[in-house]
Amino acid sequence: MDLRRLLAICVATFSLSLTACGTRPSPEPAEPAAESSQTTRLTDFTDPAHNRRWRMVNDNVMGGRSLGRVGFEDGVMTFSGSINTNGGGFSSVRLRLEPGTLSDATHIRLRVRSDGRTPYRLLVIDNLPTRPRTILHRHDLPLDPDVHPGQWQTVAIDLDDLIPSFHGNPVRAEPLDGDRAVQFGFILNDTGDGPFRLDVDWIEVVR
Repeated sequence: MDLRRLLAICVATFSLSLTACGTRPSPEPAEPAAESSQTTRLTDFTDPAHNRRWRMVNDNVMGGRSLGRVGFEDGVMTFSGSINTNGGGFSSVRLRLEPGTLSDATHIRLRVRSDGRTPYRLLVIDNLPTRPRTILHRHDLPLDPDVHPGQWQTVAIDLDDLIPSFHGNPVRAEPLDGDRAVQFGFILNDTGDGPFRLDVDWIEVVR
């Protein structure tokens, strides 16, 4: 038998034996799929009935002189007005939440357009019965300083990062109870006088 043919037969036989014994490398196991989050659209401001549930709370409740208003046009909410620090020095817009709206929520994600004034803050209020007073849980909107004022950007806030406050000052208090969240909104109390405007395109709850 020709030597080259004999060599080829031996190589083929050896390869078959490796396959039968399972000595060939097996494919790398696939990475487990990342657990996907569940996102619920809280509002995109296209429902007039839902829009009417938003209310202004300005510093006039404590003798202040700031002005604030909320408007809706083409699916965008506009929170605007003018801060006057000769008094309370804040303006806020708030939505009363249906029970369970923030149950099991981990983040709030939203698309906003700022006038460049900072910090606009997200706020959440719960009705935890052990609280001796109403605590406002808040966090600055993490707006990108490199994004020019007047341009849209999408931001997300971890609800575990909300800071409890009372009359604008951080306080020691129990963390936000998302199951008992009753109000949600935005507030500006930056200690500066003058006009402001924040546009919100949509708001999502992430679980």
